[in-house]
Amino acid sequence: MTPGPGLSLEQAPHLSVPLRFYLGAPLFAAAAAVLVAVEGPYALSTRWTPATLAAAHLFALGFLAQVMAGSLLQLLPVVAGAPVPGSRGVALVVHAGLSAGSVLLPTLFLTGAPWALQGAYGALGVAFVTLVGACALGLARARAALPTVGGIALALASLAVAATLGLLLAPLYAGGSSLALGVRHLHPVWALAGWVGLLVVAVAFQVVPMFHLTPPYPLALQRLLAPALFLALAVASVAEGAVQTAAYALVSAGFALFAGVTARLQALRRRRLGDASLGLWRVALGALVLTSALAALKPWLPDAWRPRAEVFAVVVYLVGFAWSVVAAMLTKIVPFLCWFHLQARFLGRGKLPHLGVFLAERDARWLLRAHGAVCAALPLGMLLPALHPVGFGLFAAEALYLAGLVARAGWRYREASRRLEALPEPSPATHAVQ
Repeated sequence: MTPGPGLSLEQAPHLSVPLRFYLGAPLFAAAAAVLVAVEGPYALSTRWTPATLAAAHLFALGFLAQVMAGSLLQLLPVVAGAPVPGSRGVALVVHAGLSAGSVLLPTLFLTGAPWALQGAYGALGVAFVTLVGACALGLARARAALPTVGGIALALASLAVAATLGLLLAPLYAGGSSLALGVRHLHPVWALAGWVGLLVVAVAFQVVPMFHLTPPYPLALQRLLAPALFLALAVASVAEGAVQTAAYALVSAGFALFAGVTARLQALRRRRLGDASLGLWRVALGALVLTSALAALKPWLPDAWRPRAEVFAVVVYLVGFAWSVVAAMLTKIVPFLCWFHLQARFLGRGKLPHLGVFLAERDARWLLRAHGAVCAALPLGMLLPALHPVGFGLFAAEALYLAGLVARAGWRYREASRRLEALPEPSPATHAVQ
């Protein structure tokens, strides 16, 4: 695996910056799956039940936001030449705030306790202000005017909108009132389509060609897609009637276009042998097309079908698309980061482990098989109540397996570091030869 052109790997932050987020994030996804499995089919009758809200935020904050925050702190210095000031301190604050908020906010939904609301306000407010502020400072000093950089900026702006709407809506669940009740549908739109969707699009422009050896995305798509999606989301947020419907249709079409182009580029990859990461991306792209189709059809669905269709679309998006993309990236990024940081510290001191030592392809393939079983079982469980616990139980097991893979990679990095530190440093002559 070789880094892509224009990447500033020497500016990468300490390995602990992204790894602290990656290590615990899958545990929150497992907790969300267990909660839905225990609550039973009623939990998914609409997206506004307490259990659904709690599970969605366990997943969105505890898993997605954690992984995305760690990846941003890693990517900005490397891709944009924009080091985040005080990245280790920022990572500590953001990780602590997200972890606490990912527990407190679901507690609020399940119990309505005012103390949970106050705690979630404080923890998530600090986490998001720190993350957005630190990344904005880094982006302001970016040396690379790449479409990926602009896409990341728009994703951060979407996060700011989603977080603000969430803070306005939260008092509803502690027995209070909220002036934002009329726009509560906008919070998941900006969180999922804006923050998650735009960040995946922006990052894919870099990582898909690099990890899958594909041709680059068309330059026009790189430059126009993220701004067009952001603009359509903004129009949909303030418009009504036919204009709003058309704006949402453009968002769906934009993401479907991204999925189609990505699938085409992956079919043209230089390395014909497939791997687990590629398989996970294919699942993600299929789920993104399905979600886009469901979103586009929503205005024409019978009223009685809409609550279930909305929940089904959210599950497909979170588990089919977002989880698949994150899992695909982690199976590539985690071993690469472990190998790269060992090379930077100990090159010439001894034999360095290869990438497969940290996360073997056979283990990634087991993850892909597990995810295939989950994607088959979840829709069946939503149709047949007796199978409801099976699908979400399998997903919890898959999440724990991913957590184990990341933890083992970190442990093997630590063991390799200890072994190499015990070896004598190479002499200047050895460095000269190398």
